[in-house]
Amino acid sequence: MPDYATGFSEPFFFVDADMYSGNMILTAPLSALGLAERATFDFSVTSDDNYFTGTVSKTLGPMAFMPDKPTYQVAGGPTQAVAGGAATSPSQKGLLLLYRGNAGSEADVIVAR
Repeated sequence: MPDYATGFSEPFFFVDADMYSGNMILTAPLSALGLAERATFDFSVTSDDNYFTGTVSKTLGPMAFMPDKPTYQVAGGPTQAVAGGAATSPSQKGLLLLYRGNAGSEADVIVAR
């Protein structure tokens, strides 16, 4: 995790990925990012083509999310809307489920309607 005040950076967690997969799960606790559960944070995502061109190939955002109050969640059954979640996490349009293992599908997208 980089400390922008000091310029010092150290690894925090490992990448969760399988061989021959294009998916990586990068996890970090909110506290390591200077975030809190009950605070909305803004973020953007970029995808770099490091193999062929070295350029940014896709961008997503800016987006907003509150970990303590998402727009949708799965709570022991079907996908449910969370009261007040649309205001605190307006960018969430559904759920992305990532699976370990290369046998079959590596992910499912659940688009909420």
